[in-house]
Amino acid sequence: VTAEANVSEKGRAYLAYLCNKTEAFIAHLEMVASAAEGLAAYADAFAEHSGDEAALAKSLAVAETHYVKAQIKAREAATIFARVIDHPCDLAILFLANIFNIKKVDKIANVVKRVTNYHHGRPYWD
Repeated sequence: VTAEANVSEKGRAYLAYLCNKTEAFIAHLEMVASAAEGLAAYADAFAEHSGDEAALAKSLAVAETHYVKAQIKAREAATIFARVIDHPCDLAILFLANIFNIKKVDKIANVVKRVTNYHHGRPYWD
Protein backbone atom coordinates (compact mmCIF):
# COMPACT_ATOMS: atom_id res chain seq x y z
CA VAL A 1 0.00 0.00 0.00
CA THR A 2 1.54 3.33 -1.00
CA ALA A 3 -0.01 5.12 1.96
CA GLU A 4 2.13 3.15 4.43
CA ALA A 5 5.14 5.35 3.76
CA ASN A 6 3.11 8.46 4.64
CA VAL A 7 1.56 7.15 7.85
CA SER A 8 3.16 7.31 11.26
CA GLU A 9 3.92 4.14 13.15
CA LYS A 10 0.97 4.92 15.40
CA GLY A 11 -1.44 5.11 12.44
CA ARG A 12 -0.34 1.96 10.61
CA ALA A 13 -2.73 -0.33 12.45
CA TYR A 14 -5.63 1.97 11.60
CA LEU A 15 -4.50 2.13 7.96
CA ALA A 16 -4.30 -1.67 7.83
CA TYR A 17 -7.81 -1.85 9.29
CA LEU A 18 -9.19 0.58 6.69
CA CYS A 19 -7.42 -1.22 3.84
CA ASN A 20 -8.86 -4.54 5.00
CA LYS A 21 -12.41 -3.21 5.26
CA THR A 22 -12.10 -1.49 1.88
CA GLU A 23 -10.88 -4.70 0.25
CA ALA A 24 -13.75 -6.64 1.84
CA PHE A 25 -16.27 -4.02 0.72
CA ILE A 26 -14.96 -4.24 -2.86
CA ALA A 27 -15.50 -8.01 -2.82
CA HIS A 28 -18.95 -7.43 -1.30
CA LEU A 29 -19.90 -5.01 -4.09
CA GLU A 30 -18.62 -7.47 -6.69
CA MET A 31 -20.88 -10.10 -5.07
CA VAL A 32 -23.86 -7.74 -5.26
CA ALA A 33 -23.09 -6.95 -8.91
CA SER A 34 -22.83 -10.64 -9.82
CA ALA A 35 -26.08 -11.43 -8.02
CA ALA A 36 -27.82 -8.55 -9.81
CA GLU A 37 -26.48 -9.77 -13.16
CA GLY A 38 -27.70 -13.26 -12.32
CA LEU A 39 -31.16 -12.00 -11.41
CA ALA A 40 -31.38 -10.00 -14.64
CA ALA A 41 -30.15 -12.94 -16.72
CA TYR A 42 -32.65 -15.28 -15.01
CA ALA A 43 -35.58 -12.93 -15.66
CA ASP A 44 -34.46 -12.24 -19.22
CA ALA A 45 -34.16 -15.98 -19.93
CA PHE A 46 -37.87 -16.48 -19.29
CA ALA A 47 -38.96 -13.20 -20.85
CA GLU A 48 -37.00 -13.67 -24.07
CA HIS A 49 -37.00 -17.45 -24.56
CA SER A 50 -40.24 -18.81 -23.10
CA GLY A 51 -41.12 -20.60 -26.34
CA ASP A 52 -37.65 -21.94 -27.15
CA GLU A 53 -36.53 -24.59 -24.66
CA ALA A 54 -32.95 -24.84 -26.00
CA ALA A 55 -32.40 -21.07 -25.85
CA LEU A 56 -34.05 -20.92 -22.42
CA ALA A 57 -31.75 -23.64 -21.08
CA LYS A 58 -28.70 -21.85 -22.48
CA SER A 59 -29.76 -18.51 -20.96
CA LEU A 60 -30.47 -20.11 -17.59
CA ALA A 61 -26.96 -21.59 -17.60
CA VAL A 62 -25.60 -18.06 -18.02
CA ALA A 63 -27.68 -16.88 -15.05
CA GLU A 64 -26.33 -19.76 -13.01
CA THR A 65 -22.72 -18.74 -13.72
CA HIS A 66 -23.43 -15.26 -12.35
CA TYR A 67 -24.72 -16.78 -9.12
CA VAL A 68 -21.68 -19.04 -8.83
CA LYS A 69 -19.52 -15.90 -9.10
CA ALA A 70 -21.69 -14.23 -6.44
CA GLN A 71 -21.19 -17.22 -4.13
CA ILE A 72 -17.43 -17.03 -4.58
CA LYS A 73 -17.37 -13.28 -3.94
CA ALA A 74 -19.58 -13.61 -0.84
CA ARG A 75 -17.10 -16.05 0.67
CA GLU A 76 -14.16 -13.94 -0.43
CA ALA A 77 -15.63 -10.84 1.24
CA ALA A 78 -16.24 -12.67 4.52
CA THR A 79 -12.75 -14.21 4.44
CA ILE A 80 -11.09 -10.84 3.86
CA PHE A 81 -13.19 -9.19 6.53
CA ALA A 82 -12.34 -11.91 9.05
CA ARG A 83 -8.59 -11.24 8.72
CA VAL A 84 -8.87 -8.11 10.87
CA ILE A 85 -11.28 -8.28 13.78
CA ASP A 86 -10.44 -5.82 16.52
CA HIS A 87 -13.83 -4.89 17.93
CA PRO A 88 -17.01 -6.79 18.86
CA CYS A 89 -18.87 -4.81 16.18
CA ASP A 90 -16.63 -6.46 13.59
CA LEU A 91 -17.84 -9.86 14.78
CA ALA A 92 -21.45 -8.74 14.32
CA ILE A 93 -20.71 -7.56 10.78
CA LEU A 94 -18.95 -10.85 10.02
CA PHE A 95 -21.97 -12.75 11.36
CA LEU A 96 -24.29 -10.72 9.13
CA ALA A 97 -22.00 -11.27 6.13
CA ASN A 98 -22.32 -15.00 6.68
CA ILE A 99 -26.08 -14.95 7.23
CA PHE A 100 -27.16 -12.37 4.66
CA ASN A 101 -24.49 -12.73 1.99
CA ILE A 102 -23.31 -16.31 1.98
CA LYS A 103 -26.48 -18.09 3.09
CA LYS A 104 -28.90 -15.96 1.05
CA VAL A 105 -26.81 -16.09 -2.12
CA ASP A 106 -26.41 -19.86 -1.66
CA LYS A 107 -30.18 -20.30 -1.40
CA ILE A 108 -30.88 -18.26 -4.52
CA ALA A 109 -28.05 -19.95 -6.42
CA ASN A 110 -29.46 -23.34 -5.45
CA VAL A 111 -32.89 -22.46 -6.86
CA VAL A 112 -31.35 -21.17 -10.09
CA LYS A 113 -29.23 -24.33 -10.34
CA ARG A 114 -32.26 -26.58 -9.85
CA VAL A 115 -34.28 -24.70 -12.49
CA THR A 116 -31.30 -24.80 -14.86
CA ASN A 117 -30.91 -28.53 -14.23
CA TYR A 118 -34.59 -29.08 -15.00
CA HIS A 119 -34.35 -27.24 -18.31
CA HIS A 120 -31.22 -29.22 -19.24
CA GLY A 121 -32.96 -32.54 -18.53
CA ARG A 122 -31.01 -33.18 -15.34
CA PRO A 123 -32.53 -33.98 -11.93
CA TYR A 124 -34.18 -30.99 -10.27
CA TRP A 125 -33.23 -32.13 -6.76
CA ASP A 126 -29.70 -33.12 -5.78
